[in-house]
Amino acid sequence: MLELKTVDEAKKILGKIRLMETETIEATESLDRFVAIDVISPEDLPPFNKAMMDGYAVKAEDTFGASEEKPVSLSLIGEIKIGEVPEKEVKKGEAIKINTGAIMPQGADSVEMLEYVDSVRGEKILIRKALTPGENVAKRGEDIKKGEVLLAKGHKIRSQDIGALSGLGITKIKVFKRPKVAIIPTGDELVRPSRRPESGQIRDMNTYSLAAQIKKCGGEPISFGIIKDNYKVLKKKIEEALSKADMVLISGGSSVGAYDLTLKVMGSLAKGKILTQGVAIKPGKPTIIAKVKEKIIFGLPGNPVSVMIVFRKIVKPTILAMMNAKEKAKIVNARLVRTVTSSTGREEYIRVRLEEKEEMLIAIPLHRGSANIVSLIKADGLLKIPRLSEGIEKGQMVEVELWD
Repeated sequence: MLELKTVDEAKKILGKIRLMETETIEATESLDRFVAIDVISPEDLPPFNKAMMDGYAVKAEDTFGASEEKPVSLSLIGEIKIGEVPEKEVKKGEAIKINTGAIMPQGADSVEMLEYVDSVRGEKILIRKALTPGENVAKRGEDIKKGEVLLAKGHKIRSQDIGALSGLGITKIKVFKRPKVAIIPTGDELVRPSRRPESGQIRDMNTYSLAAQIKKCGGEPISFGIIKDNYKVLKKKIEEALSKADMVLISGGSSVGAYDLTLKVMGSLAKGKILTQGVAIKPGKPTIIAKVKEKIIFGLPGNPVSVMIVFRKIVKPTILAMMNAKEKAKIVNARLVRTVTSSTGREEYIRVRLEEKEEMLIAIPLHRGSANIVSLIKADGLLKIPRLSEGIEKGQMVEVELWD
């Protein structure tokens, strides 16, 4: 086996990632898609100066010195309701009653809240609180100005983004097409989840955990069914997957023989090149990475925990890069409750459960076996032990990367 690549090296050897083609879709249907070109605001938002409170539109300078003991008297000249266009201009010593969201009248630069105003007989009001210019007013373009970038290329569209697009009249948006990711589970021992395993058999888990993760990071999984450990069948299936998908994930190869078979097939593909025959990550060392033209093939281990870790640290960033996006990991600080040791040479990821104790998060290491899928269910996140470290002592503050 060639020298193991570090996780960072494994990502670098992939070279420049080919971006997906784009498509234009309805903005209302764009949730969780990735923006293909910068979305520019076509107008100011808000499109006019508007009141942020129910109250009275006034000139702030007219309220200077106002207090509970010494209120300021102003002339009331009318009212502006939301949706109306003001017809009157506020002059010195005047005020107009106004509703939240209504257009500010000319001459007024602030809004006095109702609770600080008393009405008196006739067309007079008393102001009991001084204002500063612009107080309780949203200025035109305060949220975003015409010509500014609303959503940058590679941004993952959220529910609030769709609201903003609608508010600006943007009904269509250009997004990256979803990368099609083929999943090929291999192994004579695998059976479908619906079947009862016989002696020596296990149900296929990786197809379904991988499919869920692919969907979560914006891809479209394509399952090719379980493939037995047969050179010709596996090669034919990979070639078919390359013709239909943008990336191929081969799950299996936990045994030496199966690993060698996957490696042999990947190395025999036309215009293909093996980039690495192992990664310095634990769990997940027997990971193979290859390229056929611009398409990437990952030969993942068979153990479910290894698959999840390698997907998260190497495969997921690659899928996101195909849509010009980057992962934003969620990190929390916690105190480690017991010492964890590690052999140097591989970057290790420990599953941990988080609990709150004495107003502090504590990190509890879980079972480290690479076939222990239940530890992933119980885990709240991952604790990284650096490649050249022998472990982390009990009581140290550590960074935990949360599961999505």
